[in-house]
Order: sequence, then C-alpha cells, then structure tokens
Amino acid sequence: MNRKFTHHLEAAGIPVCGERGFTLVITISLMVLLTLIAVGMLSLSSISLRSGANSSAQQKAQENARLALMLALGELQRGMGPDQRISASGGQQLATGDKSGANHWTGIYDSWPVSMDKRPSPTFRRWLISGDDAVLVDPEAPKKSPPAAKKVALVAADDDHNAVEAGLINVPTGGLAWWIGDESMKAKLGGAVKPAADVIAASARLQSAPRAAHEVFLGDDIAADDPLMDRLFTVKSVDLISKPAKPIFHDATTTSLGLLTNVRGGGFRVDLNFLLETPRPNPNTPEVAPLYTVGSTPGINLGELWVDHNVWAEIEYPTSPPKHADGGTL
Repeated sequence: MNRKFTHHLEAAGIPVCGERGFTLVITISLMVLLTLIAVGMLSLSSISLRSGANSSAQQKAQENARLALMLALGELQRGMGPDQRISASGGQQLATGDKSGANHWTGIYDSWPVSMDKRPSPTFRRWLISGDDAVLVDPEAPKKSPPAAKKVALVAADDDHNAVEAGLINVPTGGLAWWIGDESMKAKLGGAVKPAADVIAASARLQSAPRAAHEVFLGDDIAADDPLMDRLFTVKSVDLISKPAKPIFHDATTTSLGLLTNVRGGGFRVDLNFLLETPRPNPNTPEVAPLYTVGSTPGINLGELWVDHNVWAEIEYPTSPPKHADGGTL
C-alpha cells in the first residue's frame, strides 16, 4: 500500500493501525482455552483408564475368589459328605502352646467301620486347605511343613494365634487360595436365654446346655437374657454389643449347626426318646441284652440307657436347686 492511499484512508476517518492486535489476542485466548480443554480431557481420560484398570483388577480378584470358594466347597463335599467321616483339628498334632496357624487346619478321617470289632488304625484322607497334594495327605503335616512353598495369609495373626496360611494356586488371571475352618469346634454365641423359672426347668437344662457361656468372651456386662444376644448374625457383630478381651475368631461362632448322623453305619441316628420313656425293661429279658459287643466284651444295654435317660426326673431338691461353687444355680 502506498503512502498516498494510506493518508487518504486516514483522512477519511477509517482507523488502520489502532485495532490491528485484537485478532491476535482473540486467537491466543482461544488457543489457551483449547489447551485447557485438551488437558482436562486428557486428565479425564487418564482417570477413566485408571478406574477401568482398577475395576478390571477387582473383577479378576472376585472371579478368583469365587473359584477358590467353589474348590473349597467341592473338597468339603467330597471329603466330609459321607456320614462315615470325622473331622479333627490340626492342633492335635502340635505341642501345647504352639501358636502356629496349622492349629486351625481341618483334617478328615474315616470313622471306625461298623463291621470291625477291633479298633483299626486311623485312616486319614486330607487337610481341608489349598496346597501341595503330597503335604495335604500327610496326617503329620501340621508339625512338619507348610501347605506349600508359595503361600498367602487368609486369616491374620493375633496375640494368641499366628496367621493361617494356605498354599497359593496359580491361575492365568493371578492366584487363589482357600482354607476351611471347623465351626463345630467353636462355642456358639447368640440366642437370649431366660433364667429357669422353677426347679423342673433347671433340672431339664442339665441334660443339654441351652447356651454357651458367652460371658467367657464378652464379660458380665451382657446378661444371658439380653435381647441383643438374638441379633448376633456374625462374629463381627459381637463388637457392636461388647468388645471381647481377646480376638474370638478361632474360638466362637454364631453359625454352628450339625446333623445327628450315625458315623459308623451311616444315615441318621435312631431317636430313642419314645422308647426310653416307656416303663423300665425287666432284668434278664431280651430288652436289656447288650446292644453290641466288642470281641467278648458286652456293650451298653437298653436298661442302662433307660436309667441314664430318666435319672434326671428322679432328682429332687428340698427348696431350690443347688448352687455351683461360683454361685450359679444348676
């Protein structure tokens, strides 16, 4: 542009140089805004990627845990499914005071067959924990070796117990481990029990304890008939009503159940209550013949069972039930 034309535009009142930088400012502002948007999108993308990775890892862990549960249930059903099986704690193989996690292994034994008169040698099957097969079928494994070279803690250690460690099983998506604890070896907590109203009720309770002595674990702050005792759904819920002096995971439970099975012959046990409530059998009759013999030694007979079943009804108290040395009533 020549100077004559420029002066002509200026003379006409048209600005030429005053707002020439406005476009540059707008351009830079838009670039900054676009940069901020790009950085924000990248941040959101990285967060989404991390969240997706965490979600994927969590899903794999849940799948491995589900597989471990299925394996544990399968071994439990195969090992303890038949009636003629007996469970035993690994602590029987350890010295008194041993705190190792093997105390809480659950072993499976065959019961004494009904067809045998002489006591057979124990037939051990396996320990209900993941690990090397050669170790799990050894009845003395708790005092000799861990379940596997690679292991993982499934139950944390506390003041009285070491951690329960199970063998790690490698799978394409990571690893898994499982362990089965025997709930039948624990004291069952829960269930409010009202005091016996009379001597007859107190005598009846002598035949079968209506509750575990929860005060051993929870102290005397919670009464036996406290309604809160009916709300113990898990061992963790115990902390909501009273703080135990020591960890009770290995000593107490709220879900101990059982079946009255015949561990020698299989099937359910025979209910003798109706038979034992009939008049006492006469001596020297078939009714009091030994129910079984071991070699030449006669076993218990129906008359002895009748006495044991009915003796509680014959107990009489002059005024009130006698008391234990600790002051509690029978």
